Amino acid sequence: SLSDVPQDLLQAILNYHVVAQANVQSADLSDGQSIVTFQGESLTVSLTNGAQIIDATQMPANIVVVDVQTSNGVIHALDKVLLPQAVIDVVDPTLTTLAMMTPSLSTLSQALEITGLDVVLNDRDASFTVFAPTNASFEAFLDGAALSDIPVDDLTQLLLNHTLSGVALSTDLTTGYTNTLATFNNEPDALLSLFVNTSAGVLLNAQSSVSSADNLAANGVVHIVDAVIALPSVITFAQAFLVCQTVLSQHLSRFLLQIMTHLQIFLQNLDCLV
Repeated sequence: SLSDVPQDLLQAILNYHVVAQANVQSADLSDGQSIVTFQGESLTVSLTNGAQIIDATQMPANIVVVDVQTSNGVIHALDKVLLPQAVIDVVDPTLTTLAMMTPSLSTLSQALEITGLDVVLNDRDASFTVFAPTNASFEAFLDGAALSDIPVDDLTQLLLNHTLSGVALSTDLTTGYTNTLATFNNEPDALLSLFVNTSAGVLLNAQSSVSSADNLAANGVVHIVDAVIALPSVITFAQAFLVCQTVLSQHLSRFLLQIMTHLQIFLQNLDCLV
């Protein structure tokens, strides 16, 4: 219901339907015309398939009643609610907007803005998976330094090391190697690897664990992690593999112990029957 819509969003939506200081009649409309609304964003007029108004969703609204004149303006009735981009970003946020709206990811949001990756992750026609370090994770990684102390190119590669192409939900992740969007020597065909260990939760390069998975955005998914994932070296993957082997060995040991226990109970029951 309307009462469920936050007042600021409702006000933005209503203002998006108003053109201030103008009495725009239907005869004043032309195909391709751009109209600035009281909310601040623009609407586009289309006359190709009848009289229509195009909002930020790019879904046309048909003008079904025109020129209802009043003492302080004119009303044109539409068959859908018009939505500005500012509202779309809140109700259906991109990865960039989701980071900006999440208090614990404010440092990541700042880093995205510094590197220009906020524009990349704001593209609704693309799709990405982002392993998003929390503010505390960045604080530990920076160890007293500031984001501005890191060269922009290095910070860009660091953030790309947390980013995969396409959408990978937690249920899609399996133990093994995948590729991030970070590169070796900026060579586009030399994407850096990421070792994912799903034997106990989701552990990345043996240094960062997913603490909150499957935060969906309009153009991808965010998995919040508890540590910044440093650019990998040969040692990184050697350590990650050893951690994976250790965890698997522990699971195997527990499995064998369960088998031995059940076997012992079976033999005891067999003795009783004999």
